[in-house]
Amino acid sequence: MDLIGAIVGILLGIFSSLIPGIHSNTIAALLLHTGTETNFLIAVIIAVTAVHVVISFAPALFLGIPEAETIVSVLPGHRMVLEGKGRKALHAVAISALVAAVATALLSPLVAPFLPKVNDAIRPLLLPVISFASVFLLLHEREPKKILIAAFIFVLSGALGIILLNSNVVNEPLLPAFSGAFALSGILISLRKKGGSGKIGNQESGEIDFRNLLPAILLGVIFGAAADLIPAISTPAQIAVFASLLIAMDSLRFLAFSSALASSHMVFSLTALAQIGVARTGSAIALRSAADFSQLLLPEMIGLSIVAIAIGALGLLFISGKMESLARIDERKMNLLVFGYLIFLAFAMGGPLGLLVLATSAMIGLIGPFTGVKRTHFMGVIIVPTILGMAGF
Repeated sequence: MDLIGAIVGILLGIFSSLIPGIHSNTIAALLLHTGTETNFLIAVIIAVTAVHVVISFAPALFLGIPEAETIVSVLPGHRMVLEGKGRKALHAVAISALVAAVATALLSPLVAPFLPKVNDAIRPLLLPVISFASVFLLLHEREPKKILIAAFIFVLSGALGIILLNSNVVNEPLLPAFSGAFALSGILISLRKKGGSGKIGNQESGEIDFRNLLPAILLGVIFGAAADLIPAISTPAQIAVFASLLIAMDSLRFLAFSSALASSHMVFSLTALAQIGVARTGSAIALRSAADFSQLLLPEMIGLSIVAIAIGALGLLFISGKMESLARIDERKMNLLVFGYLIFLAFAMGGPLGLLVLATSAMIGLIGPFTGVKRTHFMGVIIVPTILGMAGF
């Protein structure tokens, strides 16, 4: 594997991770048109994707700006930051991602030969299971009025998802959608509060018993592999949404699960690509376009991905060590800065239509807090198109 390519990929991954809106898939796609030597290109794509998977959790947790891999971590992660547990959250993400990557690397060669049969066996079960889980999510509100409001949010966001995912009006359409529903709506609520100019607060360094996180990490590894099996459910965010409907976890365990899932999905996608030719991720598609199977040496690719994920984990630990400076940041000024960045990002991705998606999502995202209903029902933006896709529509 090309060492220079790996270093370049790691540096690009760090850069793209810390600036929401610059996705590793975009970098991988752009590199395909540079005419770069194949081994160098393979190394860059793997390294940039692996580092991005881990470090992208930092802006999701501290700024509330999600990406495809970190969408479901925004609410529990940002909540921990506001509670002064941001350092603990980053530690959980870093260790879980690395453990999951190593576990996936050890298991994937054993599992890969059985993938086609497993895929055929579980596919017929997914539509009824996901449909039931969606109804369960709504009924979890308990009160009839709240159930109706939740259903309204779910259907409305689902309609938005259908429009966004079946058109090319906005690049990376889920980014402005989720940024509006979670980040922008949260900022508007915070700015509306009187006296909302306090500090974010000290981030404690409390110890984590990682033995308690191991079940969540193991689940992340399993579900990460599943993300490469089902055509209609191909992103960590979708898998995490459905898992969260069925499995109860506290914020820390859910962060461990989410980061393990994203890490496992990234590593396992290399196995699926090299052994059965399946490409479900943007980076895997780029690799398939860049090289033939004889050039995709699985041990080297997995080895590089683990090294890059380990560097990403160290990067998160470094960021967590700088949490003291976060306590001095004025919350209102930070909110205004992020507000401006979201406006810029939405416009850069889709012009006026990008701003419309951001504003529409924010309005939907505000319904929950003002009615006492969970904002997680906005996940209909992913769930509804997925159900319809699996049903053949």
